[in-house]
Amino acid sequence: HYLQMYQFVGKLFGLAMRTGTLMSINLPSLVWKYLSQETITLYDIKQIDLLTVKAIEQLQAIKNIQEFDQYIDQYGNIENQLTLPDTMSKDTMIDYNNLNHFIHMKTQAIIKEYDLILEAIKEGLSQVIPLAILSLFTWQQVEQMVCGVQVMDIQMLMRHTKYDRTLSLHDPHIQYFWHVLQYRLSESERAQFLRF
Repeated sequence: HYLQMYQFVGKLFGLAMRTGTLMSINLPSLVWKYLSQETITLYDIKQIDLLTVKAIEQLQAIKNIQEFDQYIDQYGNIENQLTLPDTMSKDTMIDYNNLNHFIHMKTQAIIKEYDLILEAIKEGLSQVIPLAILSLFTWQQVEQMVCGVQVMDIQMLMRHTKYDRTLSLHDPHIQYFWHVLQYRLSESERAQFLRF
């Protein structure tokens, strides 16, 4: 059963926390927030479902009935773009008066889509560590306990780099390389560089 695989992932998380043996895994904040019982927001969903969240953000930007009408003229009915959550009747027509309710219900429905998987991870984790201790930590701290710090230490990398006999740290092109790596690349670009 596929949920057993997610339970196993939870057990691995617990082992990482207990032993300090970090996992090289990049998961969205939604996972860590669920485990630490923090509120999951639209931003967390954006890491998983960018198009849906962009559509919801466009709807959130509507401030009055005229903007709503312009949106409908440009894009058509909302229920044709975003499926209605199960908690709303299939006959519901989204209008300006129930727009905020729709946005809220749609956001909750997206979060709920991941409940089975996240609960399975949590179940596996609970077999290794007591879940009550997770409430003592922020979601970022829980992620750090499993994955370590996500920031590349350029200075440490420089100290441990071995150069060919014909190269040295003081060569202009090597200096330029370290400058670009340290000041010009984002954390994700640095991570891609290391994987390369």
